[in-house]
Amino acid sequence: MIVLSLLPILAPVFIATGIGFIWARMGKDFPSDFIGRLVINIGTPCLIIASMAQTDVQLASIYRVALAAIGVFLITGIGFASLLKLSGQSIRTYLPPTVLPNNGNMGLPVCLFAFGEQGLALALGYFLVMMMFTFTAGIAMVAGGGRWQELAISVARQPVLWAMVIAVGV
Repeated sequence: MIVLSLLPILAPVFIATGIGFIWARMGKDFPSDFIGRLVINIGTPCLIIASMAQTDVQLASIYRVALAAIGVFLITGIGFASLLKLSGQSIRTYLPPTVLPNNGNMGLPVCLFAFGEQGLALALGYFLVMMMFTFTAGIAMVAGGGRWQELAISVARQPVLWAMVIAVGV
């Protein structure tokens, strides 16, 4: 019985892994740049909108998770920035990868399996905050100061941010 409940969650992982294995065995080139853009421009926004549209969870609960996530990012950001400054390391280089992990997509299926649709919705609250920080503050940290107009245009072009606006509206 538990295998049947795991199948819809794990099957896409095994199918994608199998395709990748066969692809590599055939000696085909892997267009990682194209795949990355496909995932960030189409896959992730679709995941955000579909998950939020299909889930029946109180918006107040998602807001509480989002506020907790903001607190986590601010506290870890201040902590790591202080450690980097004390150790003489570059904040611009090391702060974004230490504070803004790119692990949300891995945790979402686990939350779906462990806690159901409501768990997925709450995990999306955390994921959305992580993505918001990544595509705003993260871009600003890496880009450095100066070209704020270019930075604002770059941030405004992020499909994930627009998907978050649509998802909250839905």
